[in-house]
Amino acid sequence: MDGMSPTHARETRSRGWRNLRVLVILVGVGLSPLFFADMFANVRHLLLPGMGGRSWIVPAATEGSFLFLFLLDVLLLLARKPQAWLRGAPFLFAAMSLALNVWGGHGSVLLSIGYGAVTLAFFVPIVAGEQAIRSMSVTDEDVRQGEEMKAAMRHASDLVRSRVGWRRWRAPSLLRIQIRHRRPPASIAAAIREGAAFGGAAKWEEPVEEWVIKGLMRNAHLAARLEAEREALAAALPAAAGGTAEGSAQGTAGGSREGTARRPRQGSPKGSDWPETKDVNPKVLANRVKAAIERYERENGGKRLPAVQLAARLRVRMSRDTAGELLRQAYGDSGTQEAIR
Repeated sequence: MDGMSPTHARETRSRGWRNLRVLVILVGVGLSPLFFADMFANVRHLLLPGMGGRSWIVPAATEGSFLFLFLLDVLLLLARKPQAWLRGAPFLFAAMSLALNVWGGHGSVLLSIGYGAVTLAFFVPIVAGEQAIRSMSVTDEDVRQGEEMKAAMRHASDLVRSRVGWRRWRAPSLLRIQIRHRRPPASIAAAIREGAAFGGAAKWEEPVEEWVIKGLMRNAHLAARLEAEREALAAALPAAAGGTAEGSAQGTAGGSREGTARRPRQGSPKGSDWPETKDVNPKVLANRVKAAIERYERENGGKRLPAVQLAARLRVRMSRDTAGELLRQAYGDSGTQEAIR
């Protein structure tokens, strides 16, 4: 053995595993029919006085249903689509079969133990075989990633509980579903896989905490954004009809040749108490411009807002050049000359 080459050693181990699997399958296939026949005869004899010739249906139903559900569970497991509820379903019929076979002892302790032992000898190896298939269907890497995922989701659950207590329903539903079903965002899953490969919790602890904090604050952030949008829309309400008409007339100068000359124009009357653009917060001003554009396009079938009307709609003093620049920034392109003119 000491002088065995690595390749020969692997081949020997592989051949040993293959022989052991064959032996396990042969023992199971050889003994299971014997146990089934004894259980079938016992239950049929027990129910014969009451059911007559139909007594065979009961053991066929219990053992047959157990095997069908068991094999279906194994099939889904091999297809990597296991169903959690299906794992326990076959045991209901196994319990019925055990009760019937023990009852077949007719009060004799020894007979009841014997029939019970035969029943367990039939069902337990089948369940053990299913567990062996389940264990061999995943790789060592899958196992490590699964353990890291469990640890990460437990950590996330503890963080949520420390914030909302046991009233989990107060946490955002998306965050609760992601934790419960172990389906975090892609960045968190990548950090967990990295931790499973090397580093452990040090790789995913901080990303998980940031994810939970962001999820818990999502409602507050949404409320703040809604309030900001509401304030922007309220501030961008159109000016009175007279003020709008006056600003439009001043911008176009009655359609005269002098009115179309390229010169700075005010969208609001001289001496107005409206603030100037320099006195308005740039972010608030940008939001108000976008709101004014959206309202104008809804009212005018998608047409772009002219620069000469921007000041009146915002109730902010500005030149036509300033209005044109704000519109260019709001539309996000440089092709807004039609709107500026």
